[in-house]
Amino acid sequence: MSLIASSFRASSRLRWAAALAAILLAGGVGARAEESRLHPRVQAVLLKKILAYDRTLEGKTARIAVVGHSPSVLVEALKSVGLDASAATLAQVEEADPPYSAVYALPGALSTRLAEACSRVKALSFAGEAGPAEDGTVAVGLGALADGRPEIVIHLARSRAEAHSLSAELLRLSRVIK
Repeated sequence: MSLIASSFRASSRLRWAAALAAILLAGGVGARAEESRLHPRVQAVLLKKILAYDRTLEGKTARIAVVGHSPSVLVEALKSVGLDASAATLAQVEEADPPYSAVYALPGALSTRLAEACSRVKALSFAGEAGPAEDGTVAVGLGALADGRPEIVIHLARSRAEAHSLSAELLRLSRVIK
């Protein structure tokens, strides 16, 4: 009987440890927001795949502006997957000729002014978190689920305001905010 009791206690400890890990990964007690972000290389691969599902860009080479503080790591990750990416200021996004196809907003750059600029120049907006897409600040948010898997969040009205048409196949793979 002590073998059964010992096995039960070990099983209970294992379930408790798994539950605690899930809470920490989901941003609970003691977890930092940075820990749930996707690695820049993963974000770059996802962004490249998402752009392939953008019917507005079919047959065109996408130019991507990375706006915000310290964009070099993300710019290099985007370039490493074959995308035409460069660091830019909001003014450069607004004045670019030819215009950028997409704008990746780093956390400090998220603003109403950036959202308006993306709509004006018809650039699909991205962020490395789900929250900005959930509230409509950007069209596409790249988040991480509690188990570490990537999550694509698409704000449909924002993507349409930016004059982009995302395929139904991409929408099925994403969490869509209407």
